[in-house]
This record gives sequence, C-alpha cells and structure tokens, in this order.
Amino acid sequence: MIKKRTWIKALLIVPVLLVLLSAVGYWKFGDKALVGAGYDAKMICSGVFVSGRDPADVMAVDLAATEGIPYGHKIDAERQSVHTSLFYLAGQTAVFREGLGCTLVLDENVDALKGRAALAPPLPAPLPVEVLWPEGQRVDIGALPPEIDRRRLKTALESAFVDPDPDQPMHTRAVVAVYKGRIIGEKYAAGFSKDTPLLGWSMTKSVTSALVGILVKQGRLNLHQPAPVPEWQQAQDPRAAITIDHLLRMESGLKFIEE
Repeated sequence: MIKKRTWIKALLIVPVLLVLLSAVGYWKFGDKALVGAGYDAKMICSGVFVSGRDPADVMAVDLAATEGIPYGHKIDAERQSVHTSLFYLAGQTAVFREGLGCTLVLDENVDALKGRAALAPPLPAPLPVEVLWPEGQRVDIGALPPEIDRRRLKTALESAFVDPDPDQPMHTRAVVAVYKGRIIGEKYAAGFSKDTPLLGWSMTKSVTSALVGILVKQGRLNLHQPAPVPEWQQAQDPRAAITIDHLLRMESGLKFIEE
C-alpha cells in the first residue's frame, strides 16, 4: 500500500516539475528561445525537405548555433513540416512548399501557407543535358585550357575538404571551379552531389544584386523607387521612404539585431 502511494505521489510530482522546468526555461531564454526554435525548425526543414538529407545528419551538423539548448524537434513527413520547441513553451514551426522552400509559420497556420503555394511561380524547364553548362547540364573537364594546371586545380579542390582544426570542422559540401564561363572542376562531400540543393546564405545577396543589375540595364527597374512592399506604403508610414537601393545596400534603417 505504501509503495502504491509513493508511485501516485511520483506521478503527481513529475508533471509539476516539468511545468516548473518549462517556466524556468522560458523565463531564462525569453524571446531568444523563440528565435533559436525558429532557426532550428527552418534549418531542419530545409535540410530534410529541400536538400533531401537525413534528419540526424542535419541536427548533428547544422544546428551548431543553438547547440546546448535542449530543443525538441518533431518532423512531420506527411505535412512536410518541422516543429521545434523548448520545454513545450517556446515553439516555432517551419513548412516546406514546392517551389518556395521552407517558411516559418508566423501569422498563419500550416494549412493556410500550404494553400497559398499555388501562387509560386512555375519551376523552370530542366536545362538540356547535351549542352555545356551554364546553357545546359553537361560538364567537360577532359580538355582543360592550356593555361590551367590540372594538378594544382585538383589540389585546390581537395584542400577545401581538409579541416586544419579537427575540433572546428568546416563541413565543406561542394566546390565548383569556373573559368571563362565554363566549369573546369568540381568536388562534393559524401552524401552531396551537383543535384543537391543547398542553402545559399549571404551568397544570395550577390546573386540578387546581379539579377537586379540586369533589370536596371534593361530599363525595367529603378533602384530609387520605393521598395515594392505594400505594407510599407500606408499613409504616414516612414518605411515608404525605403528604396530598393537601400535594401540592396542593407541601409534600410530598420532595426535588426542578429543574435
């Protein structure tokens, strides 16, 4: 009888302890816990549903920014979504949509975001396989230009995958060498290939700026016009003064703290 009462008390105490731990965790980390949960959910979502990687590998390698924080992760393969939370309180969800990648669910729910996936632009037609890159998919590195030292090129590619400090691995996944508009060498880490979509991070800024430059040269875009964000164009909204040029230079004046 005494043992039974002890078990009952334990069953009652455990939920209380979990609630207390949740409250302490949320109080300690606050908004940063939500930011970290959003980071983890987005990274796992992109790694699994965009790149097609193993969830365990993504969590082991890609979540270094929130390492040490006891986040829990729930991956829904059917809905292609990821929910990350800290003690069931600070939770964020990311959802994958074909053609749009992964998005954090903030002001809507998963189903609402999924429903708007039809607004995504159609995927471009595959490049012809028999035509050389970048016009097509074919790569010919058999006959390098005479000014290219094949041995040194190989050494350079391989060195990108060697970690000088094993305690701080670089996790290089892909290196592609381009010369005069043609691929002259490429190398990929295990589990990755030329067909693996990878996060572009700040490289996306350079690509975006180049594409904008093409539109400006074609006379189809004015850098000094207000940024095309409808929410900023309301009466007396100071953000209406933010131009495309401001955004490209990261000089919008919007408050942002990356931590």
